[in-house]
Amino acid sequence: MKTIEVKIFEFSELSPEAQQKAIKNEMKYWYENLTLDTFNDDATEQIKDAGFINPVLSYSLSCSQGDGLSFKADKYGKLVDLFIQVLGPGKERTAKLLADSCAQVFKGNTGHYSYAQKNQVDLYLDECTNVTDTKNIDECIAEVLTLLEDIYMNLCKKLEDQGYREIEYLTSEECARENLECNNFEFTEDGKIY
Repeated sequence: MKTIEVKIFEFSELSPEAQQKAIKNEMKYWYENLTLDTFNDDATEQIKDAGFINPVLSYSLSCSQGDGLSFKADKYGKLVDLFIQVLGPGKERTAKLLADSCAQVFKGNTGHYSYAQKNQVDLYLDECTNVTDTKNIDECIAEVLTLLEDIYMNLCKKLEDQGYREIEYLTSEECARENLECNNFEFTEDGKIY
């Protein structure tokens, strides 16, 4: 039987070369095992906070063609506010009537890709049997649709940028160093986790 003694070090006790090796190994680990669960939960909450009901997030953030972020949703819960914005104050009842009469579509990206496009959002008069001339109503809905498309696109872009920043941080030397220092890992002299 053999007994082998191994010296164990804290990160701060490693030589600069061994620290760099440990950091590179940690960066490689995070790159290969990256999960964005926290980002996914946070992005979904931000979408809900923006007013979208029952969002389903879709994203691919690997800096490749077709990458991006989009989402599906059942509806936009602040539609009355957009109609008031277009119609002006004092038109709350009309705004509510129009919002209630409109069908909302938030289909996200339905293809192989995840990026957002304005055509993933639609708003149209669902049923209006008592009105024969809907020109003014259609114009109002078109204005609200433009506002809704902008809200959707800006939110998707903001979340996409946030996702890329999170990936960049999680795979950075700074994050690897913090993780190695904060989690009390033990190392062999050459910088391998023991």
